[in-house]
Amino acid sequence: TNDGLLAYRQVGGPRGNDLVPDLATSIPKPTDGGRTYVVSVRRGIRFSTGAKVTPSDFVYTFTREFKIPGPGTNFYADLVGGQGCLKRPKTCNLSRGIVADNAASTLTFHLTKPDPNFLQELTLPFGYVVPAGTPDHDIGSHPLPATGPYEIKTYQPNQQMIFVRNPHFKQWSAAAQPDGYPNKIVMKIGLPLEDATNEVEQGEADWMYDIPPADRLNELATKYPSQVHITPTTQVYYMALNTRVAPFDNLQVRR
Repeated sequence: TNDGLLAYRQVGGPRGNDLVPDLATSIPKPTDGGRTYVVSVRRGIRFSTGAKVTPSDFVYTFTREFKIPGPGTNFYADLVGGQGCLKRPKTCNLSRGIVADNAASTLTFHLTKPDPNFLQELTLPFGYVVPAGTPDHDIGSHPLPATGPYEIKTYQPNQQMIFVRNPHFKQWSAAAQPDGYPNKIVMKIGLPLEDATNEVEQGEADWMYDIPPADRLNELATKYPSQVHITPTTQVYYMALNTRVAPFDNLQVRR
């Protein structure tokens, strides 16, 4: 439904880790010792409301993230003004950290120090653009305007979400935001794993987000090999060891 300035290539396999421009026209190069990025924003993109996307909307989007405050604020705390926004969210001012030029269709980001992850942080949902003036508080089940091929039509918490075509979407990048196929998507929420698995198995649903029950994986992979897929993700899982108690206080055991 929504877009940031950058995205990951929308393909399966290792190439899905490639960074590509989304609402930016190209991947910006850092200057000023890694503290400044100038981003050219695509022209002619519209929200599902019909309003045009402008660089100023991004300034509002990142400021709103602090004002709500959202869970992604630490990713953007190195922007000039970011630390002040962490301390005083309701009076957040990023006017020195993000400068919009609507006429030139550019955004200039100023950081207090180099951030080697900054480009990846621009892909996160916390940076997905919303129109200036979007409420900076919890809006409940009311969907936000979309920029992608779909918009959220209705959302019933803990039950389902319905997506329909965004009438103002025109594909600008197949790599970052390809056009969709169905005209309507119904996503059921909160189904037990067994029920979700059975619905896919019986042709009542197309896909499930969660991993099927472990005791059924062998059965499913054997009976429906064309439908069971391994999906690598860019995540790291780890186990913490308490090094103050035996046997983990022993370096050889930990190794």
